[in-house]
Amino acid sequence: HATGKPKEKVFHVGFSELYRTQNELLNAKRNSPKKAVYNAIEKHYTKLKSITVCGHSLGASLAVIAAHHAALTVKSLSTNSIPINCITFACPKVASPEVFKSFSKLNITHYHYLNRGDPVPVVMTGIFTNGLGIPNNHVTRLAP
Repeated sequence: HATGKPKEKVFHVGFSELYRTQNELLNAKRNSPKKAVYNAIEKHYTKLKSITVCGHSLGASLAVIAAHHAALTVKSLSTNSIPINCITFACPKVASPEVFKSFSKLNITHYHYLNRGDPVPVVMTGIFTNGLGIPNNHVTRLAP
């Protein structure tokens, strides 16, 4: 289920909603992931040399959204560009291809690792992708 038209930069609405809100799965006593990322960058952006986000499966989808959000946050706070590394393992199809194509402009490098035969990275259909096959700033490694 998309949050926009196919040629737009969109995230899967389920993953996007999880990133934006407090959720029992993520411990409701804490800030939402979106708020936590923003607060950390706002507090430390003048000292940051790079940002690395990492996740596996569901966490990988949140890492992709966090990397994109971090890049936009840095861009809004500073004229300096900070390199962002997004390291994902078995990432589901989380975003439209346009999101991943924008990574190079946002100074994001995406390292995507997956095991052959793992269904998680391939189960969803439609406009979404996990970055596979998109050449801009993506490194994909397949485990035997």
